[in-house]
Amino acid sequence: MAMAMTAMDVARTRARNRLAGWVIGAVAALIVLGGGVYSIWLTNTTPPAPPLPAGPPHAALLARDSETDMLQGNFVTQTELYRTPENPVQVIQYYRQLLAKVPGQVGDFLQQGDSILPSSAPEALQNMPSIFASPVAGNPDAANYFYTEYSSGQNDIGIAVDARSPQGPTLVYLEMFTGSDS
Repeated sequence: MAMAMTAMDVARTRARNRLAGWVIGAVAALIVLGGGVYSIWLTNTTPPAPPLPAGPPHAALLARDSETDMLQGNFVTQTELYRTPENPVQVIQYYRQLLAKVPGQVGDFLQQGDSILPSSAPEALQNMPSIFASPVAGNPDAANYFYTEYSSGQNDIGIAVDARSPQGPTLVYLEMFTGSDS
């Protein structure tokens, strides 16, 4: 016993559907605008990450990179690679003086790294460039560098000094990982 809709019922249904469409559209627009306002507010109120430590004296910047990954954990990784005519001992002395007041350093350039693989490299040096590799005995990931790593707020910073050439020139790799609590 289906009842046929009258013209008046059809008009009411169309009006109700039109109103529901406008309400849904307005809510969606408010959500988009709210997200945009929040994004702008967050950008303006979040302090910038501290810069990486300065490159060594007389160094040439070979590479600089900054990557953001919002999907896998909301983090930023910044890296710099330098080449300096100084020998590794001079570079390490420079960084020890530069970082003398930085507490909680791990490695303190007294520990030697021997791999560029993330699983074998120090925690703050997960993106070691392949230029640091010195393949010996068939191991393409072997390396010889001294490092330090430390934390500053949400930032993990690592510095690696290539030790393959005792007289120089020396490669220096800096990496900063900035995580987020949000």
